[in-house]
Amino acid sequence: AATVTVNLRASNTTVSCSPSTVVINQATTCTATVVDASIAGGPITPTGTVTFSPSGTCILSAGSCSVTITPSTSGSLTVTATYGGDSNHSTSAGSTTVAVNKRSTLTAVVCSPSSIKTSSSTTCTATVTDNDVGTAITPTGTVTFSSTGAAGSFSSTTCTLASGSCSATFTAGTSAGTATITGTYGGDTNHNGGSNGSANVTIVQVASTTTIACSPSTVVIGQASTCTATVQGISSLTTAAPTGTVSFTASPSGTFSSASCTLVAGSGQVSSCSVAFTPSTAGSATITGTYSGDTNYPGSSGSATVPVNLRSTSTTVTCTPSSVLVGQSSTCTATVADISTGTPTTPTGTVTWSTGLGTFSSPTCTLAAGSCSVTFSSTTTGTASITGTYNPDSIHSTSSGSATVQVTDFNISASPASVTFDASSTGTSTITVTAVNGFIGTVSLTSVITPSTGLTCTLTPTMITGSGTSMLSCNGSVGNYTVTVTGTSSSRSHSATVTFILTTTTSTTCGTSSCSVKSDATVTNTSFNGTAIAFTATGSTGTTAFFNVTIPVSEVPSISSIQVIVNGTALPSSSVTITTNGSNYYVFFQLTFHSTFQITVVTDQPPKASFTFTPANPQVGQTVMFDASSSHDDGTITNYAWDFGDSTTGTGVTTTHVYNVANTYTVTLTVTDNAGLSRSAQASITVSPVVTGCNGCHVSFFQWSVRPQFKKYSISLQQHIVGGDPIQAFAVNDGNQTVWSYVKFTVTGDSGVNQVLYTQIVQLTPGQQINGNTDPRFAALFTPTNPGTYFVQATVYFSNSSAQPPIGDPAFITTPPNNNATTSFIVRP
Repeated sequence: AATVTVNLRASNTTVSCSPSTVVINQATTCTATVVDASIAGGPITPTGTVTFSPSGTCILSAGSCSVTITPSTSGSLTVTATYGGDSNHSTSAGSTTVAVNKRSTLTAVVCSPSSIKTSSSTTCTATVTDNDVGTAITPTGTVTFSSTGAAGSFSSTTCTLASGSCSATFTAGTSAGTATITGTYGGDTNHNGGSNGSANVTIVQVASTTTIACSPSTVVIGQASTCTATVQGISSLTTAAPTGTVSFTASPSGTFSSASCTLVAGSGQVSSCSVAFTPSTAGSATITGTYSGDTNYPGSSGSATVPVNLRSTSTTVTCTPSSVLVGQSSTCTATVADISTGTPTTPTGTVTWSTGLGTFSSPTCTLAAGSCSVTFSSTTTGTASITGTYNPDSIHSTSSGSATVQVTDFNISASPASVTFDASSTGTSTITVTAVNGFIGTVSLTSVITPSTGLTCTLTPTMITGSGTSMLSCNGSVGNYTVTVTGTSSSRSHSATVTFILTTTTSTTCGTSSCSVKSDATVTNTSFNGTAIAFTATGSTGTTAFFNVTIPVSEVPSISSIQVIVNGTALPSSSVTITTNGSNYYVFFQLTFHSTFQITVVTDQPPKASFTFTPANPQVGQTVMFDASSSHDDGTITNYAWDFGDSTTGTGVTTTHVYNVANTYTVTLTVTDNAGLSRSAQASITVSPVVTGCNGCHVSFFQWSVRPQFKKYSISLQQHIVGGDPIQAFAVNDGNQTVWSYVKFTVTGDSGVNQVLYTQIVQLTPGQQINGNTDPRFAALFTPTNPGTYFVQATVYFSNSSAQPPIGDPAFITTPPNNNATTSFIVRP
């Protein structure tokens, strides 16, 4: 036996819909056709049912059946037919698509009322209906309104449909014409947008305009301006003129003659009325007129701007008196007046004062009843331009005024200002009063003499008006006097000073000629001894006198010979002035009295003795060379006399001597010049015994060797230097023995003054140095008594004695090298 598998025959299902494009709620008929799709055997017509998606079923008849489908949304609808099979056939399915569009609409617009005035409103209603095939659906959504033609606006440009209609309010503008109102439907999920409908609204012109004009158009505070409101009616429905009132306001401030005015009809559709506006503040005032409207015309408003300026002022300045002396005062008053139109007001505020010459009691003053004053004065002469500038208040503008004040003065002068004359005569000086800048006052002249005794003066005249001169005549005793002449006019005074120098001249015989002393002090006892003029001068303590001594050139060997000695002390050359005319020398100097002066003017100086000797530390039997060539004279030295201190003498510029005994000797040189004048100089010389010395002993000068602490020394400042001028030595033990050592200083001045000084004795080990600048034991104090140039000769001594020997002991020796040193310094007065 065999088994045979029998399968169902295949089927094929196709779908078609008509119409294939519909709108929402429009039905389409969809037919399913099922055929036998097997190739074996003979075909069998399928039976059974077909199920449709999205909805519906049908029973096959001759292989096909149909259903009706109504879509509820737009878009592309897929319709599927599924064959359920039968006993001979298997299942199958087929599909097709149906295009579903939104439904169309019709929009109608109606405005009620359809005719309105300018600026009035109408209600416009849009009705949207479904006008497509199938079952109608009431449209939802919004309608958008727009207008063309005459201008206007909507309360809202969109409205939302309710039961297929909605409304908006349209308000006409100010222009007449026809406004076309269009409502455009925006569509919803079921309906297409874009349908629109229109309605015409007729707009009739009815309006008013209000204009404001003020005259004058520019005013000042407090000045009235007439402001007129003109109302123009605009309507095609009437020719009547506007009626009613116009109310006025002002910003920021001001007042009106009335808050409103009643319109008075003019020609045609124009009416007007006026009020007076008075501003209270400066700036820009905005005047607004508001028309309230009537039955024919709506209200309107207009404005005008009125510039408001400050009120003008004038400032007048007067100064009394108008001419004053320097330092005197004038009262200056400023008066400020309101000069603008309208009702004047008294200016308040302040006035600022200015001038290029002088000062005011206050830089400003405060107005009271329109005026205020200050006091002006000046310390210099000239024409003062006084300006008062008004600093305005909130109502008035600034202004200024000026006045002039002549500031006068006078000057007083003396010519000559210094008068020198012999006490036996009278000295005069002309006192001149000069007017400055128109001075015409009277000047009273007085004089004061200093010192108050010894001089008598008169002024002729003592009163001068404006400009003029007076003669000052004085006589009295020898001396210096100051006369102060003071000119006074009112509280102003000036002075001039005249110096009167009353002199006396005394003379004495000088050789074959005469010498004289001219001075403004009392000079007595004048004499000449051949080499000097001597006299006595007296004067009041604290006064300064001059002396002019005349000496024939024939009595003076050289101008350098002249020297002035006061009470034994020579005046420095810087305090003496010497001139010559070839025949005479004129010696001029000044002294301030503190006592009676004994004054000597030296005409011939004695010679100056000075000498040196070598060696500086001779031994017994050694030849010593003495040299006096450093001596000098203003004339000629005729003799050199030597005293060697051991009862022997010598002569000549140079000489030699041998000492036979060890000792310290004083050598004296006396020089005599061609005038017979002499002067001596001395020096000490220590003669040592002949010694063999000590082996390895030696002390040398090193570094600066020897020096004074002060290279320039002042006698007048000596009291500030304790003990005089330190002369310092610098030495080193350059031997190989410990020694005792000291230095001997021989100081020689060009005036012949000589001193011998010694340091202390110090003990020095080999190589040890000693510095006289830091160790005072190796320095000696020198106190000069006369100015001039001083020379120092230094010798270092040493000894290797076990005990310290005294200075000058023969145990001390000195040997080269570097055992002698020299230096010099200058001594000033």
